[in-house]
Amino acid sequence: KGSDRGKLLIMFLDKFCKKARNARAKALERVGPVAINEIIRRLTNKDAKTSADGKKRKMAEIIEGLDKKRKITKAEEPTGVVDQTVYMRGGIMFKYLTLPRSCDDCNKNWKNEKHIDCTLPNCCMASVHAELDVRQIKLTIGEHKNLNIREKHAKIRDDEAKHWNVGDRAKEGFDIKSMRFFQPQSELMKGHLDKCMEELNKEKGITIETHG
Repeated sequence: KGSDRGKLLIMFLDKFCKKARNARAKALERVGPVAINEIIRRLTNKDAKTSADGKKRKMAEIIEGLDKKRKITKAEEPTGVVDQTVYMRGGIMFKYLTLPRSCDDCNKNWKNEKHIDCTLPNCCMASVHAELDVRQIKLTIGEHKNLNIREKHAKIRDDEAKHWNVGDRAKEGFDIKSMRFFQPQSELMKGHLDKCMEELNKEKGITIETHG
């Protein structure tokens, strides 16, 4: 029973202590107090343990290693690539360019598989077309009508990647999916910069107060 455990432990310790006292008395009779103290010292001295020798050797190796010039591995070498976030560089997030942020005419004509030359500011579809033109990315009439806005700005991503995937970044193994924003070249697309940053701040829960 649980209530008997304490009682049984005390009974065991009482018997153990009696045996230990008897054993010590017999040992004193046989070898004397000096020898007994020496045995106790050897058993309780940490430096005398076998593991202490191994620990000392290991510490010596570590200290020796600290004094040596360490070889820098390839993975630790600097690549010379510093990727700046959209907050640092500014730019247009690809996910910002959506059909709902386009004008009513662009929405209606795309759904009816028609193409119009829209130049309205703040219209994402018009800005994507303008950006494609400035970058000299040609679309067929069929692509203009049938490709959705995401498929169109994917072509901008491909073009932007040509400028990113060079030098040390190319050596690292560039993944085009890691490109989340681009630097606009057309005036229509540049007109979205402030609004895009405002939306990004809202996503992150950042509120910027202006004092005028």
